[in-house]
Amino acid sequence: MDVFFKLQKMYNLSLALGFFDGIHIGHQIVINNAIAIAKRNNTKSAVITFKEHSKSILSNSNIKLLTDNNMKINILSNLGVDYLFLLDFNELRYMSAIDYLELLIEYFSPIAITTGFNYGFGYKRLGNNELLSQMSSKYNYNYFEIGAIKYNNNVISSTLIRQLIYEKRYDKAKLLLGNNLYDIK
Repeated sequence: MDVFFKLQKMYNLSLALGFFDGIHIGHQIVINNAIAIAKRNNTKSAVITFKEHSKSILSNSNIKLLTDNNMKINILSNLGVDYLFLLDFNELRYMSAIDYLELLIEYFSPIAITTGFNYGFGYKRLGNNELLSQMSSKYNYNYFEIGAIKYNNNVISSTLIRQLIYEKRYDKAKLLLGNNLYDIK
């Protein structure tokens, strides 16, 4: 997997968008969808994410992350992602949702974009899945929204996993993380 810290023009990619903290099993479904589409279309997959959590910058607080960037790189590489773009949130934080989407179109001309059900993007997260779906015909990409993945009636999320770790329920946290690269105890 090639890792980039700035946007580089690479066309006809299948993109997975999100922060993907922990790369839990819900995230893996999003990412694996992008990979599968790329393989079916004889092109490459890419994950577009940020080096730092947007909430830590916007609220000027320290968010306890499940994965640092090195771990994220290892997990994504093991999943079979072709390209990882680890961008600087500060450089894009005031960009409108439409401007951000048009930036992705300019640099990647994606054949597909996959996100989770609660994906938000652009200034104040005003961009959402509905916008991505609406703009797909204008910009000629297929949009895939992966619905909420649940375990015991709870939506699997990084927040839930952090709570499980806080409660020392490590076996459940590891199960939801869905891989063995974690040393949680």
